[in-house]
Amino acid sequence: MEEQSTPPKRFQFPASNRGRKRVIKFALFAIVATALFPFVVMLLWNHVVPMIFGWHSITYFQALWLFGLCRILFGSFRGHYPGGRQQSRWLLERWASMTPEEREKFKEGIRSGCRPGSEATGNS
Repeated sequence: MEEQSTPPKRFQFPASNRGRKRVIKFALFAIVATALFPFVVMLLWNHVVPMIFGWHSITYFQALWLFGLCRILFGSFRGHYPGGRQQSRWLLERWASMTPEEREKFKEGIRSGCRPGSEATGNS
């Protein structure tokens, strides 16, 4: 009797390895972005600054240091919410659960400069 050979199954990562795969992809993206952003800074600097101010061109490593300095001074490239995605998701969920009257009150509070959810007092 001849044994029938079964075709090899397509390889799939187990569920526990999917997270690792995602982390590896993110790490590769971060490395490429970290290498690419200073190059863009260098190109922009070398094209604009010497022409306008008459300053010298910069090298890639000087652009890397400048890019790092800008990240320290001006913050990272995250969203404008202090809480990031969690806060914006929370705000959307809260908005969806509001009645039309509550939404109008919320908008009015934003327009008047009061914090949402706090009662405006005239004791200024």
